[in-house]
Amino acid sequence: MGFVVPRQNEIVLDFGAEGELAGATVRCRSMPLGRTEETDELKLKEWIAYAVENVIIDWDLELVEGEPLEVSVEAFERLPAWVPMAIRNAWITGLFTPPAPLERPSSSGDEQDTGPIRRASSA
Repeated sequence: MGFVVPRQNEIVLDFGAEGELAGATVRCRSMPLGRTEETDELKLKEWIAYAVENVIIDWDLELVEGEPLEVSVEAFERLPAWVPMAIRNAWITGLFTPPAPLERPSSSGDEQDTGPIRRASSA
């Protein structure tokens, strides 16, 4: 029997305790390579609409005033432009990052830094 590739349904973006998005967590859907082409040429505003429908499951974002934000295009429009870009970049990185830690160390011996990406359990 060959290597069984695990099905990855979710990518959890955990932005940790430091930086501009400290404490933020965004749960996203994963997708196979064939579907990633749908997002390749999207401008940020188009990606936001796509992400609300197809990518973001939930998040814990709230405004400075403590008002929680539901995942919506309107919520994205209330955020500084760098926030959706940071989420988009982390999601793209997550799509192409294998679950860590790898069961076997890589042949290079280097550990992989996945940044804010952590994997949800696969089903």
